[in-house]
Amino acid sequence: MYIDALFRERSIKQSDAWVSLALCLAIHIIGVQVVLPLFAPLYFSPVLLSFSFFVTILAFVFPLAYLTHRYAAIQKSDFIPDGKDLIVLLLSSMILFMYASLFLLRYNVRVAPNLTHMFSNLSGVHYTIALISMLFVIPILEETFFRKYVFNIFLSKYRISVAIILVGIFETFLHVGYQLRQLFIIFLYSVGLTIVYFKTRLSITLALHIFLNTMFYLPT
Repeated sequence: MYIDALFRERSIKQSDAWVSLALCLAIHIIGVQVVLPLFAPLYFSPVLLSFSFFVTILAFVFPLAYLTHRYAAIQKSDFIPDGKDLIVLLLSSMILFMYASLFLLRYNVRVAPNLTHMFSNLSGVHYTIALISMLFVIPILEETFFRKYVFNIFLSKYRISVAIILVGIFETFLHVGYQLRQLFIIFLYSVGLTIVYFKTRLSITLALHIFLNTMFYLPT
């Protein structure tokens, strides 16, 4: 069984993953799905949208702070792809583009149509904050949390198929509030990204995650 080198010589506790997941989901769901809707129906405000991104970032920062302290920080090797990684990135991008195009063009499905609408109403500094958050900050935190730490902790106990599915389920929970069809799309992409991570490294799934966010979230 393959486990990332960061975890091989350390005492791995499954509770680290479960507690980190609970903290991440609690902060995000309470902040974005409970508190924000109390104000959002009253009026649209770029400040409220920026707040939602801030809460999402905090939802990853706190559990990641613990996990990096517990298992050490990510390494440079996570972001330096080799030839095989680049080939996988190219093939995966082509596959994801075809499937993303299918959902967008044939079924007219966006993962978050409300965010797409909000992006079209933003300008200036608020648009810049939203763009940087969606395309860079959140993908980096999400990939590091779910793929680098949670997946490897699960992999130390469960079969790879179980670890992949568990990551997919909890990453989908992070997007609670979306339609069922949208959640199913997110689950499929989460499973795909975890498989790619298992075969390559963090930089490849990060690039794919940024690509997916560009396809599904930003207005065209």
